[in-house]
Amino acid sequence: MEDNTGKIYKAVLLAAGLGSRLKPLTDEVPKCLTEVHGKPIINQTLEILEKNGIRETVIVIGYLGEIVEKKVGTKYRNMSISYIRNDIYDETNSMYSAWLARKYLEEGAILIEGDTFFEEKLFSSVMERKAEKSFWVLDRFRIDYDGSLSVSDEKGRIIETKIVRGQLAEYKDNYFKSTGVLKLTGEYGREFSRWLDEEVKKGNTNIYYDLVIAEHLKDAPLYVHDITGLKWAELDSFDDLVRVEKIFTSRKHVVIIIDGAADMPQEKLGNRTPLEAADIPSIDKLAREGKTGLMRTMYPGLPVGSIVANMGMLGYNPLRYYPNGRASFEALAQDIFMDEGDIAFRCNLVSVSDGILRDFTAKNIDYDKGKKIIEGLDIPGEDIEIYPGQGYRNLFILRNAGINAGEISSSEPHMNIGKPVRELLLKGKTPSAEKISGKLNEYIMKSAEKIKAMNRSMGTKADMIFLWSPSSEPRLPSFRGRYGVDGAVIAGLDFMRGIAIAARMEAKKIHGATGHSDTNIAEKLRHTINALKYNDFIYLHLNAPDEESHSGNLEGKIRIIEKIDREVVKPLKKYLDDNYAGKYRMTILPDHYTLLENGEHSDKLVPYLVYGEGIKKDDVKSFSERAVEERGRTMMKNYEFIDFLLKG
Repeated sequence: MEDNTGKIYKAVLLAAGLGSRLKPLTDEVPKCLTEVHGKPIINQTLEILEKNGIRETVIVIGYLGEIVEKKVGTKYRNMSISYIRNDIYDETNSMYSAWLARKYLEEGAILIEGDTFFEEKLFSSVMERKAEKSFWVLDRFRIDYDGSLSVSDEKGRIIETKIVRGQLAEYKDNYFKSTGVLKLTGEYGREFSRWLDEEVKKGNTNIYYDLVIAEHLKDAPLYVHDITGLKWAELDSFDDLVRVEKIFTSRKHVVIIIDGAADMPQEKLGNRTPLEAADIPSIDKLAREGKTGLMRTMYPGLPVGSIVANMGMLGYNPLRYYPNGRASFEALAQDIFMDEGDIAFRCNLVSVSDGILRDFTAKNIDYDKGKKIIEGLDIPGEDIEIYPGQGYRNLFILRNAGINAGEISSSEPHMNIGKPVRELLLKGKTPSAEKISGKLNEYIMKSAEKIKAMNRSMGTKADMIFLWSPSSEPRLPSFRGRYGVDGAVIAGLDFMRGIAIAARMEAKKIHGATGHSDTNIAEKLRHTINALKYNDFIYLHLNAPDEESHSGNLEGKIRIIEKIDREVVKPLKKYLDDNYAGKYRMTILPDHYTLLENGEHSDKLVPYLVYGEGIKKDDVKSFSERAVEERGRTMMKNYEFIDFLLKG
């Protein structure tokens, strides 16, 4: 159907065939309901038609047509659906089904074969063409093609159409393969209807409509609409099904977070940063061939740290979703569930001398000793629970607190080394919170006596517990619900896996993932590759550079950055090239600066790089803070990043 502007709003979908080469899949459903990556062919087609302004689609059904009617119905969103039945589908071919729908073709319509699976760009490009001409949507004929071949003249008019089987003697630039999609004006449609009618009267009903068109190429002009390079496939056999699912494999996205890798220039490095000094050929190559920029990951009023940065980079605006702290995410990762009135605290084991906080990790106390100390503490009440975690990182849960987590302020131990412990204790913002904070602070100070007694036999560097990061029950919308893709987080730290669990993403515990330079990088890489098989978005978090900065270990920071380049980025890119060539994007960035100078985080904008499908490279030659900053890259907020990555 054409309006007075010549635009076409009607489609005819031919879906009557037996699909015999797809048996037994087509024993119970017709070919047009064959699923590609879980999505029936006809659903893909109807979704694209409706999205691009088609108001009515007529489906010619035959074999198991009643199933199509039941599955599809009479309306798809804002598009109406009607049906024509081909009762002799087993004796006829595509020209007869087209003949049954001839009155719709006479009004001007898009004609589509029901076994063609195509991307939206193919169809939208057709709809953008002016409708004063009729077009056959064609792909350049390649050596692996057979079937309908059309030849065009220098003006793009089709001058010959034939059915070919086997290889051609030569493959010219004006040889084209039918995609099974035609855009027909009303004028052409009326001529086509007449030609079809003549063939039916002759009894020639078991032929392709292509051959009917071939007989009348001089009678009415039909032009090439060349979609070479766009994705489509016809689906006739099991081999075709394997091929089409390969063609339409979803784009994979891998985000690699090198936690705390960004830093300031170091005098010992000749005024270079660790990123500039490190030998990272794989990351530098991605920067040269990709796009770089600066990203804001920290915001006024929120802690300068990984949880704010990583929540944002997963698409959750921390100004909206930050649960007053990180501990509740760590609780989720340990299968500790919270109710609305509960508050979770991070419970560090720390080193203290002369009342001064000396080390927020108790000299990286090992897991077993840390666990024994936490389990050996006295529990002061029924509403308090203490859970061992990862070495110095443990959890303290206050049930039925009667206040909000935001009513208690705390100090981050890693940002306050060298300060008196009593100045860093919990503080209440309301009278009720002051009372609760006072009781908790009393317990913190008393823990020193118990730990001192345990150290007579254990000899650890832990001197007391330190409570911080009060947080409430986290509530995030699901990642798939927001972005339409399945995602996985590969991380050793509990708070990262907790964010993933809250977002309903895959998050498995990884053997040997410590968060330090001794972390099992090979196991993280293995988990990443396995997760890629079942997810289209992978978020790989590597914490070790952050820990090296907190420890003031310049050489260690450079070594772990180089190890990540060599043992993660290089093999991961090779895997993506081997398995998803041209269908992936890689992103690499630090989540924040962690300064070797004092072990503290900084809220400076961090550099990022994106490489892969559809990404235009810029002129940055290496990946570092200065290399990106000097080019004056546009700043992006971290919670805007996922939309750019997935949809850009």
